[in-house]
Amino acid sequence: VLSNGSSIRSSSITANLGAGIVLGTTDGATPATGNTIDGNTISANQAGVILSPGSTRNVITRNDIMWNRVGGVTVTPFENAPPVENRISANRFD
Repeated sequence: VLSNGSSIRSSSITANLGAGIVLGTTDGATPATGNTIDGNTISANQAGVILSPGSTRNVITRNDIMWNRVGGVTVTPFENAPPVENRISANRFD
């Protein structure tokens, strides 16, 4: 997701060789702000959701985040631009 203020709702994001959802670019060049990921099944991917450097005010809520190989919600490596003010709540992890 390279946009700001977008929503991903009630979707099934499964069986990707990479991440299910990436918010911003992993190098931090394009952070993502104010996006909502709500009510999805994010399953059997390499990683579930990745928060990229500088990504802020994103909401990840009420998702089933299961069976992803690397992790459910992962923060990418960062130096001077940590992701801040992101809300991760009411998700089901396995």
